[in-house]
Amino acid sequence: MPKLIFEKDFDQYQFQVWDTKPAFEICEVDQVHGHSVCDIHEASLNIKSDGLFANRKTDLTMAIRTADCVPIVVVGKKGAALLHAGWAGVKNQILLNPLVQKLEITKVFLGPHISVENYEVQDNFLQHFRDQSFFEIRNEKRYFNLALALQKQMPQLKFESSGICTFKNPHFHSFRRDKTTKRNYNILKIKGSL
Repeated sequence: MPKLIFEKDFDQYQFQVWDTKPAFEICEVDQVHGHSVCDIHEASLNIKSDGLFANRKTDLTMAIRTADCVPIVVVGKKGAALLHAGWAGVKNQILLNPLVQKLEITKVFLGPHISVENYEVQDNFLQHFRDQSFFEIRNEKRYFNLALALQKQMPQLKFESSGICTFKNPHFHSFRRDKTTKRNYNILKIKGSL
């Protein structure tokens, strides 16, 4: 039985995280750890994308799956988006995707994801990012800050975060914690729909 494990409201939108696929209808895509974004009205599991957007009010429900990556809620004057960003999506600047930027962004929320304290990387990972401020070194180990790397893409906006680490919190699936194949279902919908 699917269980709701996190919920947050944004103006006319509602963001939820479920521990498995919820029982109601959702629109999702074939996530590929990239930076492409798809219109929710064209979404299907045959479409390779790492985000969905709607530039008008819709009763369709966006969904992305995560297990340490960042679910990103983007709210703008012209619609909303739900994005999936691991290090590859961050490197490829998913927030700067032209379709996302057309929403005239006013809010960015980072849902539950792995915290910098638990995202250990090897030295060869440095080749992916020039900005060394994304990394912390503790006890001769290097850690990557996904949230900071995303915030630097749009420094003019104040980002909000759930503050929940999927690695530390046992209610959330975490690939780095236990190599699970299960995923957290991140949902964005218009309030009152369903």
